Amino acid sequence: MTVLENSEEKGIIHVRPNCTQGNVTWPHPYNAVRLGLNPLTKGHEFETCVKIKVDFVSVIVYEENLGNIEGMKQLFIIQSGKERQYCKTSYSPITLFIEPVRSHVYWGPPKVVIYYERLELRSQMDPMRECRPCEEEELHKLFCTSDY
Repeated sequence: MTVLENSEEKGIIHVRPNCTQGNVTWPHPYNAVRLGLNPLTKGHEFETCVKIKVDFVSVIVYEENLGNIEGMKQLFIIQSGKERQYCKTSYSPITLFIEPVRSHVYWGPPKVVIYYERLELRSQMDPMRECRPCEEEELHKLFCTSDY
């Protein structure tokens, strides 16, 4: 996915990828990108990891708190030519706000590439497993290994 420049719209660009993994290329970054990563299944815990690479521009990365822009928390700053990874586990959507910091120090075309991956976390233990009747083999093993 590429964030395209639109001469009419110079505000915040909202990006909500549907794929479980991929990348977003943001050539000639301006204003900000708001990257919304939703759980794969509503109400289930998921982990998302984002790696951001920048060239000829620096960026400030914030995490939004429940859609409240005033409640943003600065996570980190990435300098030109560097990359940074951020992973988080949540039941609710995770929204990152990425803002470029222009400087006359850089002499090349500015570009930001955001790699993302979402993974649904499933509990190792099925809660219904405890509710089913034991099989004969399980009963035999429990009887033979118990301290009586």
